Amino acid sequence: MQALVFATTLAIAKFSYNQHQYACKVHLGCSQYKAHHLCEVHCGKSFVAVVTGNCCSHYYYCYSYSRASLILLIGAVSSKTLRLVVAMETNLLKMFTRVVSRRLSSTTGAIGTVNNSGRGSLRLKLNPLWTLSKRHVGTISSRTFASQLLKPMYKEEEDSLEEDSPTRQAWFIFSGLGSQRNVLPKELYSLEPFAESLKESRRILKGLGINMDEHLDPENNSIYTCIRSALISLSVIQMALYETLKHMLPAEPSGLIGHSAGEALCGYADGSLSAEQVLLISEARARAMLVTKKYSGGMAAIGLSLKEISPLCPPDIYPACINAPNAIIVSGSAESIKSFIKELQGKKIFAKEVDSCDFAPHSPHVEEASHLLREYMKQIIPNKVRRSSKWISTSAREEDWDSPEVQFVSGEYFVNNIKDQVLFHQALLHIPNGAVVIEISPKALFGGILKGAVPDTSYFAPILKNDILNPTVLSKEDFQSIFRQS
Repeated sequence: MQALVFATTLAIAKFSYNQHQYACKVHLGCSQYKAHHLCEVHCGKSFVAVVTGNCCSHYYYCYSYSRASLILLIGAVSSKTLRLVVAMETNLLKMFTRVVSRRLSSTTGAIGTVNNSGRGSLRLKLNPLWTLSKRHVGTISSRTFASQLLKPMYKEEEDSLEEDSPTRQAWFIFSGLGSQRNVLPKELYSLEPFAESLKESRRILKGLGINMDEHLDPENNSIYTCIRSALISLSVIQMALYETLKHMLPAEPSGLIGHSAGEALCGYADGSLSAEQVLLISEARARAMLVTKKYSGGMAAIGLSLKEISPLCPPDIYPACINAPNAIIVSGSAESIKSFIKELQGKKIFAKEVDSCDFAPHSPHVEEASHLLREYMKQIIPNKVRRSSKWISTSAREEDWDSPEVQFVSGEYFVNNIKDQVLFHQALLHIPNGAVVIEISPKALFGGILKGAVPDTSYFAPILKNDILNPTVLSKEDFQSIFRQS
């Protein structure tokens, strides 16, 4: 964050924030606004911030509560006291009211009072303003500003801005097969981003001859038995959950991790895949496995390390997902999986079947399906796209991350995604301490695994056990509070 320095006659100032450059056009003595400076800030698109502060201060700081929604707050700072009142449009949230009210109370009436208009906007009643030399220069109502801006009377480094702006990183985890659910909290459907995302998915799937609402019907249990229904419903719900929380984030997400089929959602969040492509990938993945199916497959979660489980696996069972040092998912023929579970449970070893809809992905059992998927993917991703560094791959070993096959989103990437091991634990180790990790899933799975891999993080699941909505999702103020640095 860099300071803005306004000279006496300066009309345009430039500053940088979060590696973005901004140009700020300053007008003094605006007659129609209860503020000293009306700043038109251009960052791809124009938006307006109305600012008031001590008019003789040269030093301004910018900070943002929501880059995603392009809200920029600019305020004057003087003598370590934040002199900031911001009037924005009526879509400001309650958190701004609370923050500004707290700021105002700390200035003992030097600026004025703030009232909530009832729709989230801030209505300001300002007191007469004084310069640092205590010389009265006018009031907001008279809009008279006789005094020129003076030179700063304190050094920049002497001033401190106590920020309420969130600083903790947001990391998203997208679960895969085994987390599908179609019994969702009813409150979700009343949230506009969630409903709009479902509407878009419904439109896309209708073009494919698929009735989305049938898959989301709580009475329909096909999501646990039909791979096509499972993958499509999971992708639909995950995109809707992501859209809901994305609009509430205080900043862009810092990291994206997908488990198995969840990597397609990483592409969506990364901007390298459209909603249509995500749904097409899910449908093609299922179709390839259905067309080439020769026998029943299954998966199981085992409480052993890779070194411990490997010699115990029968010839037709393979370590498929490395979720943690002592949490492995194996994949193989259904009959062998059931027998293996009983055998391990008899030895007091944790073993539990995973809902994989009678398939055994991430093993040689889907080799033929992967070849067919390669043909399907040529139509879905005709041109490869470079993915951002936010997307941490779980389909390739870390030493291969710089290879072109991993650097780009391509059909081949998702071919490998269906047949190769899921290196989930490897990806989790890249989550920094202090981050807030959000699991985008209709059924939370990874809270315990995350705690073991990165204990100094906070875990957030939008949907809790027993299909209960996390109440924090209903309040942007509450949701953003978990990102504030403690």
